[in-house]
Amino acid sequence: MKNAQFPTDPLKIRDYFLNPPHNPNYRIEFGQPDERGIIEFLVHEHDFNEERVRNAIERLKKAMSRRRESTLDSFFG
Repeated sequence: MKNAQFPTDPLKIRDYFLNPPHNPNYRIEFGQPDERGIIEFLVHEHDFNEERVRNAIERLKKAMSRRRESTLDSFFG
């Protein structure tokens, strides 16, 4: 591959993956799961078993109702 030609400099590609662009101004917010969206995606688009998906959604909803917001201070304080 000594004479290989690349459309883009491989060092630029390497640098892009090692130092990807990012946006530091984002926020992740967790809300209630979108049941219909999950079922549509997993069951209808990817052939997952509907009963198992519904059971998993119920377990997720129960876990989310029990969770409390916590900070790192609560682990170390």
